[in-house]
Amino acid sequence: MFPKYREKYLREVWPAVTEALNKYGIKCVLDCIEGSMTVLTTRKMWDPYSIVKARDLIKLLARSVPVKQALRIMNDDMYCDIVKIKNMVRSTERFHKRRQRLLGTNGCTLKVTTLPLSFLFPLSFFLFPLSSFPCSSWLILCVLAGD
Repeated sequence: MFPKYREKYLREVWPAVTEALNKYGIKCVLDCIEGSMTVLTTRKMWDPYSIVKARDLIKLLARSVPVKQALRIMNDDMYCDIVKIKNMVRSTERFHKRRQRLLGTNGCTLKVTTLPLSFLFPLSFFLFPLSSFPCSSWLILCVLAGD
């Protein structure tokens, strides 16, 4: 399921998503009436784990991650997890302060975490907070394994 305001963007980028998933032998369907995206296996699918990654891809697209960054999840060295951060604190004021701390001033923490730091750490973390939602309670964490 995706929000109604994402429909226009998804229609624009859907050919690129379809082309990317066809490389793995996965069929994808965009149903704008129902507001859903579906991924299906085909007989040409050769990587069994690619259907799980395709599922993560449509979750990222539904959560307002740009398609260029969301397609990176199909790489073998990428992992994605959506963490609900709303229930970690009871006070909404404290929640907003902690979410802002994750973003940083003018997104500086977000910019630092998206830099590939494989020369310093074996894993690089990519945080995609959903700042397009005014009271977002989700944080998307993608992990890139270093060499």
